[in-house]
Amino acid sequence: MRLHTERLDTSVGRAAWALFVGALAGAGLTTLALLPMGPLVIFAFPVALIYWAAGLVVLATPAWALLHHLGVRGQAAAVLLGVGLTFAAGLTMVLPGNPLIPLGRPADEAFHPLVLYGPLLVLCAFGAIVARVVWKIAYRPSEVVA
Repeated sequence: MRLHTERLDTSVGRAAWALFVGALAGAGLTTLALLPMGPLVIFAFPVALIYWAAGLVVLATPAWALLHHLGVRGQAAAVLLGVGLTFAAGLTMVLPGNPLIPLGRPADEAFHPLVLYGPLLVLCAFGAIVARVVWKIAYRPSEVVA
């Protein structure tokens, strides 16, 4: 996997389709991870889809555009960007003051590192997969004009 390659190109249409499929993939992975919740999981997919779509549009698109402009178009760069942005966005879940952290657990259990950082690591893995999906759909080898 290479970070830098200028022999790959994309179009606005392919990029938009890739972001859409990436949001679906992220929401699907998130929903699968939440299956142990039971019947409440039916609400997970639409909510996760909103979050993944917003993250891809607001965070990933500007960063991707910058990397594309700089010629950094490799698969490894996409995966690193996906993991990094997912980590940054997911970190907000584990910061002190987040009202969702306790979820009815005793305070000492709610702030156990596995409770806080386990889901973040899973989200980072999902970010890598989503980034790979987006990269695979968006990029094609550049056509050489003779």
